[in-house]
Amino acid sequence: MTAYARPVDLKFHALLYEVNPLQSISIPCEITFPEKIGDRPCINFYPERPIVDFYHRPVILKLQGQIGDGIGSTKIVATGVSFGEAFERNWGEGLDDRRIPARAESLQITKVTPPQEGMIRITFYLSDSYLLSPNDVIEQKYDGCVTNHRGDAIKIDLIDGLSFKFENEYKYRNVGKERTSWPTLTAAVELPSSDFNKDELLSAIDDFLLLVSFAESRRIACLEMQWHTASELVHEYRMNRAVPQKKENHSFNDCLIDDRAQLTAYLQTAFVKLRRHPQYKLVLGALAAITSSEEGTISTKFIRIFSALESMVLVHRRIHNLELSIPDEQERQAIVEDLRDAIKSNSILKADSNRRKFIYENIPGLFRISLKQAAEHFFEQHKIFTSDIWPIFGKTKGISLIEIRNKIAHGENFSREEWWYIAQANKSLQLLATRCLLSTLGTSYENSRAHSTFDQEPNWKEAQRLLSQHQAPLKQCN
Repeated sequence: MTAYARPVDLKFHALLYEVNPLQSISIPCEITFPEKIGDRPCINFYPERPIVDFYHRPVILKLQGQIGDGIGSTKIVATGVSFGEAFERNWGEGLDDRRIPARAESLQITKVTPPQEGMIRITFYLSDSYLLSPNDVIEQKYDGCVTNHRGDAIKIDLIDGLSFKFENEYKYRNVGKERTSWPTLTAAVELPSSDFNKDELLSAIDDFLLLVSFAESRRIACLEMQWHTASELVHEYRMNRAVPQKKENHSFNDCLIDDRAQLTAYLQTAFVKLRRHPQYKLVLGALAAITSSEEGTISTKFIRIFSALESMVLVHRRIHNLELSIPDEQERQAIVEDLRDAIKSNSILKADSNRRKFIYENIPGLFRISLKQAAEHFFEQHKIFTSDIWPIFGKTKGISLIEIRNKIAHGENFSREEWWYIAQANKSLQLLATRCLLSTLGTSYENSRAHSTFDQEPNWKEAQRLLSQHQAPLKQCN
């Protein structure tokens, strides 16, 4: 049974600087480390003299520190360091008490160890995940003996055949005669030192966890990592990562993909598809937006998901050349000149230069293929079924999803009752965006919970009818 190795609390003189370490100030520093993954290390400075001028400068700093020399020594490096609100008391006669808390984007603790040979083992410490966690069972007997029955760990190849193994490490705390323990989900991989590339590994694990988050309907993040080289043990805290909120009693019933076999197939297909996609950044952004759809107000969630849907349509536009109806710039310019001549000679507009100017500025938009046309081409190519959800465009009687988007974006005021109707529309929008994203990632949405809307259809139809009575349709934008 592997235990989580928590770094010991540190007290040292820290060097703080902007760019050049030679232009630094030295401040006593204390770092205390948490027991659980997701809790942040606390960084506090205790300056021996006032540092108001340095403290009030709006800069992001770097930190370096060293404790001891040789084997057993510790090196501390932090980036993106900024000060919090300072605490200072003056007791008189030079008895000053100062404490300045600080934040950092990353914190790396390196301990020098005796030389050793072999493969490098990298361990990523993750937030809770229902789909990735093995089904461990901890058995505690009457005599106090604790036995951990390990479940089957998930193994997935992410980079060039490297197998990432997802399993639990355990942290223990003794309180009197009782011992408590809790699991920490990890992803571990071993590779030769010559192949070790931290940034590449982090990029792969972050993308993978985003795909898992999408399937699990809650965010999972890599918050720490640790690796052991030939002569160093390094523990890094990723303090610029948002810690996912815990969802109590999260189960398979809450997951988009609730079958282990389907999950494995989805992860393997989607990871390769995402990493090799010609529009990788757009797909990644859509994935992140939909994954965080539970955060925020009804309006921000609606705009975020609609933006993700538009990103996927933009991906489709670029792949199928559906951005402009006349791709050739010279041909467009020739048509523009003809249109300008026609507008200028028009009997109504001939004497009104202001109105002509307004029309001239809108001419370039005539060549852009509308969102409706591009989206419908996307739905047809990917066989996305849309007839069972709130209409995205004004095909049927009643307000559409794009009209709701436009009203929110233009600052329309809604009553509490109308926001409830929009919340129902949001469910349809989420479902449509989910279907599109699964299809973009090479997975059929029919193998997920996004395939059916039997429980939602009566709600959205009634909500659309009632919202349409309250709101006059707003002209849709392309």
